[in-house]
Amino acid sequence: MNIDPNHIPSRRELRVQEEAEKARAEAQATTENQVEESPAEATQEAPVAEATETETAPLAEKEAEAASAEESAPEAAEKDSEDSSEKGEIIVEMKGIYKDFTQGDETIHALKPTDFTARKGEFIALIGPSGSGKSTMLTIIGGLQTPTGGTIKVGGRDLSELSDKQRAKARLDEIGFILQSANLVPFLTVNEQLDLYDRVAKTKNQPGHTQKDRDELFESLGILKLKNKYKSDLSGGEKQRAAIARALYATPSVILADEPTAALDSKKAFAVAELLREQAKVHDTCIIMVTHDERLIDHVDAVYRMEDGELTKAK
Repeated sequence: MNIDPNHIPSRRELRVQEEAEKARAEAQATTENQVEESPAEATQEAPVAEATETETAPLAEKEAEAASAEESAPEAAEKDSEDSSEKGEIIVEMKGIYKDFTQGDETIHALKPTDFTARKGEFIALIGPSGSGKSTMLTIIGGLQTPTGGTIKVGGRDLSELSDKQRAKARLDEIGFILQSANLVPFLTVNEQLDLYDRVAKTKNQPGHTQKDRDELFESLGILKLKNKYKSDLSGGEKQRAAIARALYATPSVILADEPTAALDSKKAFAVAELLREQAKVHDTCIIMVTHDERLIDHVDAVYRMEDGELTKAK
C-alpha cells in the first residue's frame, strides 16, 4: 500500500487510530503488571515452601531414626543371642543351699547358705583345704545327699523335691562322676565299662551308643588301643582317661570330678586337666573339679574357693 504524506486523515480515521493506540497501551500495561506481580507471588510462596521444609525435616529425621532402629533391632537380638550362646545354658543352680550335721549337742555347719550357678561348656575348679565343705557341695550337686535347706537344680530338675529313686534316675541321665581312684569295675575291660552303662540305661545300639561311637570316643581320648584292657593293665593316667570316657559316654549335663589328678604326677595331672577342659568344650558339658592342686587353675574357666563352709569366687 502507498501512503500519501500530504494526505489529511478524516475524523473517522483519527478515532480508529486513537482506539488502536489505546488498546496497545492497555495491552502493554497489563503485561508490565504481570511481570511486576510475579516476584511478589514468588516472595509470598517462598515462606510457605520454607515452612514446609522446616516441618518436613523433623519428620524425615524421625522416619530415618525409626528405620535405623528397625535395622538395628535384629542385629541387637542376634548379638544378645550370641552373648547368651557364648555364656551357655545354666545347668547347675544352687539357691540358699546349706548342710548341717549334728554331732552330740553340737551342730556343724558343713556348708553355709550358698548360691552357685554353672553353665554348659564350663570347666570349673573348686579348691580349698580338707574338711572345708568341697565334697559336701559336690555330693549335693550329684544328688548323693540332700541339703538341709535351699534348692538345687541340675538340668532343670529340682533334686531337692525328688524321691531317692527319682534322684537315682536323675544321676543316671544328667550326672557323670570321675573319682580319684577312677572307680572302674576290675573284671571288665575298658570297652565293657561302657557296655555296662548301655545295659543299665537300655541305650545299647541307639544313636550315640554304638561300637563306632565308643571307638570314636576312645580315639579322642587317646585310649583306643586300650579298649580291651582291664583296669589292672592300665597306668594311673590311662585309668583316668578310661573313667573320663565312661563319664562322657552317658552324655551327662554335668560331670563331677573329685580329685581326678591326685594320684598322678605333675605332667599327667596337667594333661588330664587340659583333656577335661577340651572335652567340656567339645561335648558342651559342664565339668566341676574338686582339687587341692592350685597349679591346675590355669586350665579352668572359673575358680571357686571353699573355706569353713563358705564359697567365694576366686577367678
